[in-house]
Amino acid sequence: MRRLASLVLRRFPLALAPAVVSLLAMACVQNDGTRWTPLETFELMSLDDERVLGMEFDQELERHFRLIRDPVVVGFLHDLGQQIVTGVEPQPFVYRFQVVEAPQLNAFAVPGGYIYFHTGTLLAATSVDELAAVMAHEVAHVNKRHLAHRRQDRQLPSLLTQAALIAASVASQNAAPLITGMAINVAVDLHYSRTDEAESDRLGAIYASRAGFEPAHGARFFERILEQQRASPGDIPPYLFSHPAVDERIAIYRDRAMTLRPAREPLPGTRERFRAMQARLAQLLDEGRVELPGRSAGLDHSANDAALEAIEAQFDAGQTDTALVGLTQLSLTARDDPRVSFRIARALHASGRLDGAIAAYRHTLELDTGRAMVYYELGRAYRDRDDRLRAVFAFEQAAKRGTRDLGARARWEITKLTFGVVAESGFADDDTAASDETPAGRPAPHYRVGAPELVWWGRVSGAVLARKDDITVRWVMPDGKASAPITPAADGRLHLIARRPLAASERGHFTLEVLIDDHVAHRDGVDVHPSAGQSARENTGR
Repeated sequence: MRRLASLVLRRFPLALAPAVVSLLAMACVQNDGTRWTPLETFELMSLDDERVLGMEFDQELERHFRLIRDPVVVGFLHDLGQQIVTGVEPQPFVYRFQVVEAPQLNAFAVPGGYIYFHTGTLLAATSVDELAAVMAHEVAHVNKRHLAHRRQDRQLPSLLTQAALIAASVASQNAAPLITGMAINVAVDLHYSRTDEAESDRLGAIYASRAGFEPAHGARFFERILEQQRASPGDIPPYLFSHPAVDERIAIYRDRAMTLRPAREPLPGTRERFRAMQARLAQLLDEGRVELPGRSAGLDHSANDAALEAIEAQFDAGQTDTALVGLTQLSLTARDDPRVSFRIARALHASGRLDGAIAAYRHTLELDTGRAMVYYELGRAYRDRDDRLRAVFAFEQAAKRGTRDLGARARWEITKLTFGVVAESGFADDDTAASDETPAGRPAPHYRVGAPELVWWGRVSGAVLARKDDITVRWVMPDGKASAPITPAADGRLHLIARRPLAASERGHFTLEVLIDDHVAHRDGVDVHPSAGQSARENTGR
């Protein structure tokens, strides 16, 4: 802690020193039960520890700092990030990509999948390949859990206290841009080892090439950072603080570029969207905004009120086909009314046509970017399509814009998708006297025909324990028919048990579905098949 305090005092003007020292002192105080700290011990953080830490840090950062939330900017960053993350396995986190309004060349990641880019970095990148290289490097830090491993070597300051350092540095709104960049760097203060940095550079080049980007562009980005430092030695880019040995990193990227080639093309439109993102971001900064309105903002749509009321009455009366015809006709003359496309999206969603619903929800947001309910419904559509990453992104946009009630509903959906409802689960032989490997005995990878019953067990995720009593389960038979939902038996505070008797001749693949809020949140499957002896007798007709 003394080392961090000394570092802060060297980097920050004296006017900010008292506030910073005060905040640092808070980090040294014994936890009294009211101040959450993830670093009470030195064991490796669990995955859920990292998820909680990242979520708490993100909330703290947003309280104190100005983040860009324009859907064109953050939507592009999210989609680019998912292209990279798709090629990364194993993948324990839902990745979030945020934009911090600050002019320096900087990017950083915290545990749990939260990655932040300065606006200066997004505007300075001369190609989407450069941005992809930086992003892939940060993804590698998170995926390899470098901070979780580093905490075994030395105690790290609480990230929540560090987030407060940002507030101390920018509270006056007059902090110099360089100080703002330094504040973020000191606040994160990851100080990865050179081994960690080298591993992230090597893996980052691989991740970027898998997504269709040229790894050589990573070297070009860091070369430009060095040029900036040499031209203005006093204006040291923050990326140099948390990412030392840039010369070595350039050499790594050049070396990887000799052997790596893009495995495919980026998704169609990625390069065009990159330029559109930069233009949009420049406009946001010029106008001092964090978000631009959609193209229908300010237009008078009252001429459509009567038609929409009539269509809604038809839906209420069960005249769905007539209502859909009316909506289709209205959409031809009211293309810029977001209410029309939103109602079409809801109708498509209700009928299970998820791709069409998602397209209509997204069109609605192009017309009006500020509608929290549209983001929420878009999140539900992505969730129902089992697209967890995009669902979380949409729910987070709803939480940022919605009322207290809608925000709470969106955050609950985020919690379920981020942490899962069931942390671990499986099938077992129900012989707890013979084995305690699971709460229901020995694991059962499959069952033989003639077994008395199927026994499923699950450990409820800590994040949803408060709603454990709302969890139900249902069985899906080999023919696809599903049983009515039932309440599983509770086995202690954390575990659930569900049993299904088996008839002597039953066989095939059975699925156990876990439901909460009338939505399937988890599935496990198991096969029931004959033993070798049973199969032989059946084949000979005996």
